[in-house]
Amino acid sequence: MPRQNIEVIIQARKPLSHSQNQKGQVALFVALIFQVLFVFFAMIVNVGLLVHHKINLQNSVDLSAYYGAMRQAEMMNSIAHVNYQIRQAYKLFMFRYQQLGNGGVKYDLLDTDTPVSHPTVFCIAYSPINAVNPTESYCMDAANANVRIPTPGVPQLFNGAFSFLNFQNAIEGAAKILRAAGAKSCEDKSALNYMMLARFAAAYKLDLADRKQLLLNLANQLSLADPTDIDGQSIRTGAFRTLVKNLTYQNQDSIKAHFDSQGSGGGSADADFQFLNSLSLPGCSGTGNQLEPPGWLSEISIFPFLFAVDADCSGNGGSFNFAPKAVNTGNQATQFQHAVQVYGQQAVQQMAQYLNEPTGEDPQTRLYKSSLGFEKNPWCMAYVGVSAKATPQIPFSPLGSVTLTARAFAKPFGGRMGPWYGTTWPSSGTKSETLPRTDGAAPMRVDIGTIEIDPKDPATIAALKGSYSRYMGDTVGILSNVTMKEMRSSIQGMRAKGGIDLNWYAGLGVEDYSDKNSSGDPLAWNQTNASAAPPLRDLEEAAISPDQFDASYYSVDPDFYNNYVTRLQKGYGDKFSFAIRGDLGSRMTGTDEQKKFSIRNQIETLKDPQKKVFDWQQKLMYYVTDFGQLLTAWNQTSPDSYLMDTSRFGVCADGMKVQQSDPPNFYTAGSCKAGGRTGYSVKLVDGKYLQNQPNGKTQQYELGGKGVSGVIKNPPPPTF
Repeated sequence: MPRQNIEVIIQARKPLSHSQNQKGQVALFVALIFQVLFVFFAMIVNVGLLVHHKINLQNSVDLSAYYGAMRQAEMMNSIAHVNYQIRQAYKLFMFRYQQLGNGGVKYDLLDTDTPVSHPTVFCIAYSPINAVNPTESYCMDAANANVRIPTPGVPQLFNGAFSFLNFQNAIEGAAKILRAAGAKSCEDKSALNYMMLARFAAAYKLDLADRKQLLLNLANQLSLADPTDIDGQSIRTGAFRTLVKNLTYQNQDSIKAHFDSQGSGGGSADADFQFLNSLSLPGCSGTGNQLEPPGWLSEISIFPFLFAVDADCSGNGGSFNFAPKAVNTGNQATQFQHAVQVYGQQAVQQMAQYLNEPTGEDPQTRLYKSSLGFEKNPWCMAYVGVSAKATPQIPFSPLGSVTLTARAFAKPFGGRMGPWYGTTWPSSGTKSETLPRTDGAAPMRVDIGTIEIDPKDPATIAALKGSYSRYMGDTVGILSNVTMKEMRSSIQGMRAKGGIDLNWYAGLGVEDYSDKNSSGDPLAWNQTNASAAPPLRDLEEAAISPDQFDASYYSVDPDFYNNYVTRLQKGYGDKFSFAIRGDLGSRMTGTDEQKKFSIRNQIETLKDPQKKVFDWQQKLMYYVTDFGQLLTAWNQTSPDSYLMDTSRFGVCADGMKVQQSDPPNFYTAGSCKAGGRTGYSVKLVDGKYLQNQPNGKTQQYELGGKGVSGVIKNPPPPTF
């Protein structure tokens, strides 16, 4: 082998120098730090998953609380509307007493919005009432304290020739017949005044009792620890389902509350899920009696003083003497003898039970107490709280399992249950102050057993006079000269429409509106021809339709039947012993169209040029003329802003109105697809606000009216 080749081989096998041997150290370093890097990576994943599950749990709890408050708001909306139905029942009764009952009185009325100067006394014995001869009127001077109608005279004996005796006897006999007929007519018309007012009172009390039953039962259902919604379903269960459906699988698996195949929640003792209904807390909850208002509601009881024209028909002194007489005090069987003679003592006593105001504290009897409705206690805050715990299984957790906790509160806001009787409500009070009144024309508040009624005291009569405001700040009410004059003109105008048939009221005082088989309709109705609504019914529908005061102080749904009644019937029809009815004018035994009659239909009756009920445009009636004007609830400008959208306040364009003939899936509260809203909205709130500590220290809120501050009566308990 050549020498040079040997040298090359030797050089090739020569070992590397120290500076050239580096590659193995990098691999060794990577192997050493891999575990450290893995630990940091696992921690990042662990913390990320923990934060993810915590955010998911909080979002789910927020949605659960929001769901509960939304269902709470729906129930409050239905209660608020029934409360408005109670006001409408009172408005109908006052129309019949003050306006129909004074439609035949002849006195000068002004075209000014000032109070009438004469006392109003019920007298219905006038034309165009069909029970009265067109030439008769016993009501022309009913406003006077004492009215005398001369009786037919009887001639003195004639001392002339015998041939005239037979003629004289004939005249005397005819005069006695006329006088007897006059006395009989006097008795009949006096009895008619009493009986028709009694029928109107009976219709009012029966309708009122049914409305109160529904309102009180719904309010007490909403005051339970596990309340039910308008579909009769558990709100707590719905809130639990909402929570679970929105949880991650890891959070969902860790919730220990019962979750069966239907997704129902467990009992209230479950530690991993807590539901709080604020209206069930002490001081605001119910008593357990479904006919007693819960602590967050207070009834505005009244005693409207009623007078009817009665007469002394003996003819003593040469006249029949007519005078006003108090109807709802004392014993009618002894005071109204003509009514007893004509209709019988049993019928009079049956009607008297509705005329007289209850004096006892029995809840069943108190249903028939005259009322302006219920006022909501502002110190009882309506809200829902939800708290949940989850222990998700997270991989690579160096600390083991971690229990996550989330809590949220949501509350209805922006709706109106109705006005307080007074403008202020002390934080320690169970009802608003008596004065000053929100409704400046309303009668004095009279709780059972708190006042002795004196029918001879002018001050008492004035304080209990039945009326109501038509707009905010109205102190005159329906006893305005211009209003009374226009209504009298409309009633007298019934002559051209065939007169007023009192048989349209044949069912009043007979039909129990709580009966599930009843029509539930106290308005005038043609008993012989159901397809021909009497013109007086149109006038009644228009007279009670919403006015500016109503739109300002009540959450009124334009289509209560489609939006609430059908759902309430499905949810509570078998649970309640009484009927669930629509608005005044709805006939539950009639056609679908008659059943669906609601507030929006009352407004259409008012505006219908074919019916021409009265001049509502020029006579200071202050009526709402489109159901969109009832949509006065809060409406936000965008999902991320709580600013009021003034362009949608009280407005619903014609193209956006849900029609009553639309399919059920079109129905929505307020009946407007895009526009104004009615009723309560819902928002999330801070728990510290509910605990009267929005800034970390106790703070009082001005919830009882201007200048009246205090703390919330039902804050979340410390254990929640």
